[in-house]
Amino acid sequence: MPFKLSNLQIPPPENGEQFEELCLDLYKAEFGEQTQRYGRQGQSQEGIDIFVPDQHIGIQCKKKDLNDKIKESELKDEIQKAKKFKPLLNRFILATTCKRDAKIQKVARLISAEHKNHTLFSVEIHSWGEIKPLFDKHPEIYESYYPNSQKTSITPAIISSVQGESRHQKLNEIRDFINKDKPITALDLLETFEKNELGQLEGQEKYRFLTYKAFAKLRMRQEIQASELFIKALQFNKEDENANANCALAHLIIGDTKTSKKYIEKTKRINPLNIIAYILEIQTKDKENQPLKD
Repeated sequence: MPFKLSNLQIPPPENGEQFEELCLDLYKAEFGEQTQRYGRQGQSQEGIDIFVPDQHIGIQCKKKDLNDKIKESELKDEIQKAKKFKPLLNRFILATTCKRDAKIQKVARLISAEHKNHTLFSVEIHSWGEIKPLFDKHPEIYESYYPNSQKTSITPAIISSVQGESRHQKLNEIRDFINKDKPITALDLLETFEKNELGQLEGQEKYRFLTYKAFAKLRMRQEIQASELFIKALQFNKEDENANANCALAHLIIGDTKTSKKYIEKTKRINPLNIIAYILEIQTKDKENQPLKD
């Protein structure tokens, strides 16, 4: 069964402003870059906090206690405000941190049916339980808002989900997290992999382990540690063009342009069309031509 963030116990943001920010990011990921905050606090906003102009979607964000409820009168008040919004809306979404409430959902459906007869907007209630699945589609937003939960919640669940996989599959999983720009998760998985598997690794697997760790470190802006890992990885895959290109990059990072050029030339001998080698060659020349600083 695939791991889902929405199965975790994710607490709502602590205040209304943070909740509105989260909703803006999630709905922007859902509806497109045109999604924008409407107005500012203290202004008349016609019941709308977030507006999607190309689809005429208006979103009202209500931060409440998880066990609280949206009252029918409260919903109707917000709908009356939204009717004054220009241009006219096609959809009105009330996003809230409350739990899902069947009663208020029914009210929203009945109002939507009535509005349809009068060519007015549909009405939806997005409770916290309905907002959380958006994290499954946009995990980078979860990691942005809940950075301290990654080690305690996400990674153990992921580790558990891959326990029965082969070393090759586990390394592929780690590579995919790096490609998705999730270096923290990748490094946690690499740490577990190192404890359980490192003593059994053969040449190519050792190369992959060290290289993925290097790229994760590089994404975390730990360039020196990444360089050391790239250099160490080369011994397990000496004739590979990418391994040599990585080693050239490592020496360039630490300022050793002479050795960097050596590995650039070897990369080009292995594959004369390796574009990374030519990019590194230009960067090496630029670094050599930089004036010395006092």
